[in-house]
Amino acid sequence: MHQDAAGAGGGVGPAAAAGVEVVADGFRSLRLAAVTKRLNTSFATLYQLAPSRDELIALVVRRWYANVCSSAVQRLMEETEPVGRLRMWTRFGVAGVTRTSRQFWRDAEAHEAIRAIVHTYSHYYTEVLRAVLDDGITVGAFRPVNTALLAAVWETSTTRLADPEDLPGAGSLRELSEDWVDLVLHGLLPDAER
Repeated sequence: MHQDAAGAGGGVGPAAAAGVEVVADGFRSLRLAAVTKRLNTSFATLYQLAPSRDELIALVVRRWYANVCSSAVQRLMEETEPVGRLRMWTRFGVAGVTRTSRQFWRDAEAHEAIRAIVHTYSHYYTEVLRAVLDDGITVGAFRPVNTALLAAVWETSTTRLADPEDLPGAGSLRELSEDWVDLVLHGLLPDAER
């Protein structure tokens, strides 16, 4: 696993952890005065964390992803069964999307630094997903498939599924994820295990 993407930055302090909640609904029009009030902190404290509003937002997003990745990797290492590992990792990916709003994703796409952070973690997620699939193939739990293609399709579909209005009547993102995993497992599991 690539430690650089998961982040070795340690834990997230209370202000940064609460900051995730502040930016989760979008951040384009976010004002530092509102942040200080919501977090019950001072401008001085915020500027100790980062020298500007944009750098503070980037710090919060980067630390949030690092914390979520670190926790997910720890849980992944504790899961030994290949199907369980696949389900756990895809749930982690869904949690990364559903914790934030559609406005957050629109803002992130329009903000170069945040877009770069999101893409870094998206690629990290895809690398680990591919490793989970490769490991399952190696131990004979999954049929041999092109894991690079499968991981890329998952990465693309997660972005598409992030907007539930795109698929009316399809259920929540979590339900769609479970359906997707079931569909993939139908193709991955040897015939005797289907």
